[in-house]
Amino acid sequence: MERFADRQELAPLPDWLRQDDNPPWAEKHLRHLIDKNPSEQIKGQSRYALALVLKNKDEASQPEAEKLLQAAIADLSKQPQQGPAEKQRLEQARKELEEMKVYGLGKPAPEISAEDLDGKGFKLSNYKGKVVLLDFWGNW
Repeated sequence: MERFADRQELAPLPDWLRQDDNPPWAEKHLRHLIDKNPSEQIKGQSRYALALVLKNKDEASQPEAEKLLQAAIADLSKQPQQGPAEKQRLEQARKELEEMKVYGLGKPAPEISAEDLDGKGFKLSNYKGKVVLLDFWGNW
């Protein structure tokens, strides 16, 4: 990566890195691609991939992830001729940003109301300030 970060052949790499099982390693290499690769397409893909890595990192990384997603949306929206892959990436980036603003790390949990095992109704907000373990399961 150190010697070849400027290569056009690295175009598929951001998509692979965002799925890597070592997020700190992926983050390092995505930042390197953003800094060193001259291709705006690869930089854009790397910013998008980095945003997805950062959104799952920690609460402190959320603002940078949001900015990267906003930049990716702006970049993708400017492209005059979008193929199906670019349109799909644009919609996915919009969806990721919307979900992150509502459900991102550090955001309050959405209200949930349901019945407990005894059939008694409850709301999640009734347990505010307490440690709560939610276990979602189904019997289908």
